[in-house]
Amino acid sequence: MTITVDEPDQVARLDWWSNVLMVLIVAAPFAISAQSLADLAEANGISWKWLYPVMVDGGLAIFKILSLRSSLQGERDWFNLSMAGLMTTLSVILNVLHVDADHVADEGLARFMAGLPPVIILFAFIAISRRIEQSARQEAIGRTLQELETAVAEK
Repeated sequence: MTITVDEPDQVARLDWWSNVLMVLIVAAPFAISAQSLADLAEANGISWKWLYPVMVDGGLAIFKILSLRSSLQGERDWFNLSMAGLMTTLSVILNVLHVDADHVADEGLARFMAGLPPVIILFAFIAISRRIEQSARQEAIGRTLQELETAVAEK
């Protein structure tokens, strides 16, 4: 079943709600992962433990945003895409290592759950990127159509 939405107001409302939900979807796993990374840093005697989540999960966000910027210019930035993947992998590994197997009911489930937040962050950024790219394409098509109509009207 295909649903088409022709009303710009409906699309704007859907975009607004998706933005609100996306912020929640990114904020929750970021907070969970940030706490795990900070705890892991502290447990291993690392000073300035709060910088680890900023560096690892913040890096994931920055690399994905930079790759989005490139895609909006019609390019694929393989470096930033690769770095986003690498930071996600690093975050998953560190979050999984944070699990204290002696204090969980099911170690496998605990490790799986610990690895989820960075993956969710990456998926959310991919979803945001795809939506922004789609909006940019639609805007460009609308501008091109308007330019054609203007050119025809002038002749």
